[in-house]
Amino acid sequence: MIKKSVRSKLDRTIKDIWLTDICREFGQRRFIVEADIQCSFYHHLRQRLDPLFAENNLYLYSEFYVPGRRKQYIDLAVFEMDMRLPGPWRDRRTAAAAIIELKYGGGDDWVTSDFPKMKGYMDRFGRDCQYYFGVIDLREMRCLNWLDGRSRWARDCFTELNAGYLDGELYFEVNSLNKLNPGLQHRRARCHFTP
Repeated sequence: MIKKSVRSKLDRTIKDIWLTDICREFGQRRFIVEADIQCSFYHHLRQRLDPLFAENNLYLYSEFYVPGRRKQYIDLAVFEMDMRLPGPWRDRRTAAAAIIELKYGGGDDWVTSDFPKMKGYMDRFGRDCQYYFGVIDLREMRCLNWLDGRSRWARDCFTELNAGYLDGELYFEVNSLNKLNPGLQHRRARCHFTP
């Protein structure tokens, strides 16, 4: 069982990485494709949380395979593991802590088409896990978030990590439906481009 304090620290770190590191690196034009953002996120999570991971038997995976009818891979996943259990490593997972899916581009369909996938992850890994949906949409938008409090399926365990243009300026935003780290909910950071 993953302690609430560990879940809270993981949540705070994920939100902070989005608002600071990913925002800054996007402004430095370091990302060409979605995989670049995934690699950067992985790097910053390991750099900031390696001691927490080791103390709590947490393991960070990129491109985590989810068996099923279709091949699905979770961009980033944090699992609690018990390495004393016998068998392959997949059988040693005891709890899911965080699932992170990332999108980079533009358009409504490519975002909303991933919501059923996120709901499927919730069915598979449970509502004690926290789910993060990071979207960098390069269009001018009226608002950056896709969901609101009426989205019952997302309550208490879902956070949108959004980025897009508002009035010609690029912003990174956290829109959280979970109750962890209220000081980071609905926070926004302006992306500054460097030459």
